[in-house]
Amino acid sequence: MNGNSQKPSRKDDISCVQLSKDTKEKLDKLGTKKDTYESIILSLMDPTGAKKQGEIAEEEDSDE
Repeated sequence: MNGNSQKPSRKDDISCVQLSKDTKEKLDKLGTKKDTYESIILSLMDPTGAKKQGEIAEEEDSDE
């Protein structure tokens, strides 16, 4: 796993990005209800089929 696919461990690792309502609505349409904005953006940045953050979290939960 690379560092981009893991949830931030500290609050300092999270930043706030401002989006227009129009852009937010477009992002909403690109993902499913369980997707985070981060997972949608990461999938757009890596179109080679890398796993989304939500899918990785589900796998980690099932391993326990």
